[in-house]
Amino acid sequence: MTAVYLTDRSVSEIMKENVKTKQKEATRKKIMDVSLNLFSSEGYDTVSMAKISKGVGISKGNLYNYFESKDKMLSEIVLNAVKEIYRDFDANHDGEISHEEFIQFIYDVFENVKANQKFWKLMFSLLLQPKMLEIIQTKLGTISQNIMGLFYSYFSKQYPDDMETELVYFSSLLKGALMQYAFAPEVMNIDKLRDKIIAHYSSESH
Repeated sequence: MTAVYLTDRSVSEIMKENVKTKQKEATRKKIMDVSLNLFSSEGYDTVSMAKISKGVGISKGNLYNYFESKDKMLSEIVLNAVKEIYRDFDANHDGEISHEEFIQFIYDVFENVKANQKFWKLMFSLLLQPKMLEIIQTKLGTISQNIMGLFYSYFSKQYPDDMETELVYFSSLLKGALMQYAFAPEVMNIDKLRDKIIAHYSSESH
């Protein structure tokens, strides 16, 4: 076995590299936070790279070292949000949603929005902008198709007589509840609403 010897200089270089990596990650996160804030409050089409760089506190040239365009920023923001929401969706990766996984998904979504209310307020504000939902669905591509495929399969088995109506009802119910909480958390008890929705779908299990 070959021994690896670390000199004081090599240790110092590793530490410096780790610091640089953490700084880059922190800057990247700040860029995404600032851009989401601006996209939501001022409109995606009106926000420029110059405005984002000013908000972050870095030069426009440095901003391009992280993202080549605001379109790339939007893509990463959306992908990260979707991955977070659907992180444990189809937890056993068998290509199907069990009733237990479906109920757990409802619980996890409510917990995520509750823990990140300000972020989701900005995301919903962005989604409500003209044509933005269509743009985002295009960016998600196969990810969106795979998720919808799992939902279609589950609802087809649970509600074979009127699957489409039940799926639209569920989607509207969930989005409406989460959006209302994101914009006005003080006017509702999100835990009671979550439990009511879970109880509804638990009692309708086939």
